[in-house]
Amino acid sequence: MTAKRGGDGGRVPARARRPRGSLSREAVVAAALALVDEEGVGALSMPRLARRLDAGVMTLYGYVRSKQELLDAVAMRAIAEVRVGALDGGDWRAILLGWGRGMREVLLAHPGVAGILAGRSVIGAGIFRGLETLLGPLGREGFAAAEAARAVYAVLIYTLGFVIWETPRSRAQPEEDYAAQWREGFARLPAEQFPGVAAALPMLGTLASAEQFEFGLRALVAGLRPSASAPPAPDDGPPRST
Repeated sequence: MTAKRGGDGGRVPARARRPRGSLSREAVVAAALALVDEEGVGALSMPRLARRLDAGVMTLYGYVRSKQELLDAVAMRAIAEVRVGALDGGDWRAILLGWGRGMREVLLAHPGVAGILAGRSVIGAGIFRGLETLLGPLGREGFAAAEAARAVYAVLIYTLGFVIWETPRSRAQPEEDYAAQWREGFARLPAEQFPGVAAALPMLGTLASAEQFEFGLRALVAGLRPSASAPPAPDDGPPRST
């Protein structure tokens, strides 16, 4: 171990590097996810992560080829935590509702991951495994493979967008502060010109809440159904020439 000279002329021992072979890809990704959770995705860099792991930067490149690959791995590591309780024995509505609720819970626990998913295409083995877990049960419920995939991603995109909306409004600050901002903004207006808003004002402060998420998720799922159970489209006969 080498040492460097401190500001008072003394010698400060250099920080020891971890033993060779004591890292793994899983440990690197877990440390990167923890860093993103604590300080945001902007704080993640290979040198910063190397210092956190007491390793050299080049050592990390033995486990991930680039920062982009690391970001993908971090996102997939978080998504792997999603649990959908309705997969065994639940109907397709329960599966899709459970998928949305589980994804929101994980994205709120790992808020930086929402930014990763919104900002880049994350495609890898973990994504395919998660998709397969959902497509099988939906297929048994009557969904064709393509429409099942569209339903899964409709819920994912809604949930991702909602979490990105929700986080600065009712997670980075108390929900009461968000509600107060609505009341304070409305108080500066002539109330008689906005009777509809006045009636809805008590609810407007809850637009970034679990209640609002559930309202939108249920409305979305209500509009999805397997084509096998959908009513036939009306037959208006062959198109008429004009």
